[in-house]
Amino acid sequence: MKESYKTLKEPLKIINKVKDSRFIATASPCNSRKEAEDFIAKIKSTYSDASHNVSAFRIYDSQEIVEYSDDDGEPSGSSGPPVLAKIAGYELLNICVVVTRYFGGTKLGIGGLIKAYGNTCEMALRQGKKLTLKLFYQVEGKGDYQDLGETLGQLEKIAAEIKGIKHENEGFVVKAVLRAVDFATLKNNIKELTGDKVDFKIAHKFYAAN
Repeated sequence: MKESYKTLKEPLKIINKVKDSRFIATASPCNSRKEAEDFIAKIKSTYSDASHNVSAFRIYDSQEIVEYSDDDGEPSGSSGPPVLAKIAGYELLNICVVVTRYFGGTKLGIGGLIKAYGNTCEMALRQGKKLTLKLFYQVEGKGDYQDLGETLGQLEKIAAEIKGIKHENEGFVVKAVLRAVDFATLKNNIKELTGDKVDFKIAHKFYAAN
């Protein structure tokens, strides 16, 4: 997995005229598949009188990157996939784009549609302010109570966010969130300091701005 991606800092909208048709690209950061689906539904409602509302998103959801596109009545593969290809080409994550078309009477053909939808999406992506997303791990460490101090010290050293400490029998369980890039360092330092008596495992992975 990549340690970082870019996403949009804020929603934006651009208008592109191709021959007699008007194309509107509305793009927004979305942190989950549900947020993306809700965004698509909102835009379709806003432009319910449009000829087509083509959509695509690229989201990190349920421990994997989910890519989706929909032609919304345009010829298969002529609109949704080109929009998704632009998102992926810019290596953006957690973003949804809806390209709305108001048909003006002149048919563009398959090649023309691919170009029009792709270019309209790209115009929005170029103009949008970007934000860096970094890969984070939610981790869980277990060990003997005597090693708790060293463990917390190493977590603080890498600026991890302690989410909770629980005592179990004569040991402890600590939960924390840290940057993925720091995980190997944490494990190596803990191993040296405690004689490999504290076991850290990754419970969850996610991307967030930092």
